[in-house]
Amino acid sequence: MTFHDVGLSAATCFASFFAYAHRGGACPELYNATGHYHVTAPGHSLGAPDLPPESSYSTFEELAQRVRNVVEHFKLKRVIGLGVGAGASVLVHAALESNREFAGLILVSPLFEASGYIERGLALINMPYLRGLGMGPRDKDRFLARWLAPETIETNHDLVAALEENLDRMNVKNVVMFMQAESWRSAIRQRLSSLQSKVLLLTGRESPLRFHT
Repeated sequence: MTFHDVGLSAATCFASFFAYAHRGGACPELYNATGHYHVTAPGHSLGAPDLPPESSYSTFEELAQRVRNVVEHFKLKRVIGLGVGAGASVLVHAALESNREFAGLILVSPLFEASGYIERGLALINMPYLRGLGMGPRDKDRFLARWLAPETIETNHDLVAALEENLDRMNVKNVVMFMQAESWRSAIRQRLSSLQSKVLLLTGRESPLRFHT
């Protein structure tokens, strides 16, 4: 089961990885699993319309409940979760409440700490701007810096172009709602010891998780 990061669709976030795995390049066990369930944050499919107000969400816990709903609906007994960024944190929230079902977690740059005042303040400034004016060049640059190392941005122009095209096709108002959930997240570090799942943690070289997890 996968869950993508803010600003990405499930297809953009994971399609290349599973295609590579299919060719035997990495993690054939994941590709050969009995089923793949790609959970998408509401309104994060490419070209999605605006979400109606009554379907809004504002916390990782609410998104994690959607993950658990998928597990229950399909009667999944054993799940390996693969999550990136905010999506990785959502899967941890889900696993903390459904330890029996989650046999393992592969987490790419998850968020374990609560958001701070500075992060929330910047979100309060940036989110209305994005809602009103859409995704500008600086906003795209911030997302690219979130996902890629500087040298990758400088050298892998095809990847950068694909991610920029993805951002052009995202519904910005819906992306802002996921950003809000991330900006008002609660801390889960103290609860990690209760996870029964095996965890593979992947981080960037400048991630604080390299030094504090």
